[in-house]
Amino acid sequence: MRMSPQPEPSTQEVLAGLVERVTYHNAENGFCVLRARARGHRDVVTVVGHAATISAGEWITASGEWVNDRTHGQQFKARFLRTSPPTSADGIEKYLSSGMIRGVGPVYAKKLVRAFGEKVFEVIETTPDRLREVDGIGPVRAASILAAWAEQKAVREIMVFLHSHGVGTARAVRIFKTYGSDAIQVMSENPYRLARDIRGIGFKTADAIAMRLGIEKTAMIRVRSGISYALTEGMDEGHAHAGADEGGAGQGRRLDRGRHRPASFGRTWAGVGGHHRIRRRAGGAAHRSIPAGRTESDHHQCPSHQPGLDA
Repeated sequence: MRMSPQPEPSTQEVLAGLVERVTYHNAENGFCVLRARARGHRDVVTVVGHAATISAGEWITASGEWVNDRTHGQQFKARFLRTSPPTSADGIEKYLSSGMIRGVGPVYAKKLVRAFGEKVFEVIETTPDRLREVDGIGPVRAASILAAWAEQKAVREIMVFLHSHGVGTARAVRIFKTYGSDAIQVMSENPYRLARDIRGIGFKTADAIAMRLGIEKTAMIRVRSGISYALTEGMDEGHAHAGADEGGAGQGRRLDRGRHRPASFGRTWAGVGGHHRIRRRAGGAAHRSIPAGRTESDHHQCPSHQPGLDA
């Protein structure tokens, strides 16, 4: 009797705790090194991961694994890192003192916590006019606090959306840095833009995200992006020519192994990419040659030659 193989146990662990200190944070790519007081750990632990924004006092929930770094010792390497506002008075004061909210430093952090306790964020969100009850906070500073809080909330919502669709934190930060507040809209309308706009994200990754978002395998945005991907693959593999017949069938199999391919795939290939011959220049550089029977000027005016679909 043949025994079915047992699944390997996951090495991913979940770590939750309060950020005591942000040792390092790169604003460009989100890489961060944190010192956190985590549940189930007596001593403060080191967490390494990515976050669009991060501050002392925030609560983090991370999934990843423990590693032993030769230089820095044991640290938790997070693949997913989610942040949420602190709920304790001490955590709130630490968060506000960090400068994460414009217009608030250590002095005003103490004043706000003294005035509103653990309800500081609730006051900012629901009754912001009450901020002016605090000595020294006028209309300008109150408006600055309100705008900064809204910005932080938007960042959190975007990161939660990306995480919920299987995007790791490092990639999520790159997506946020590229699209900003439009990230959710871009992802929802056409996740294949990620492969075109963001370095390090290719068609396969964008396609996996699209499947999680519910994009149909036969959707035209998938077909078009798949053709571009297939052309690029063909160049990398050194193919000198890709005709409509071999493109429509062969590249369809490359895109999805021949299953769920829309009937229009071959026609789309012929209209978008199949009529191009791929030629290599001396030195190995690949480019698309002008289709037979066309001049250079004809080619540039060809309706089917769409720059957005070039490999």
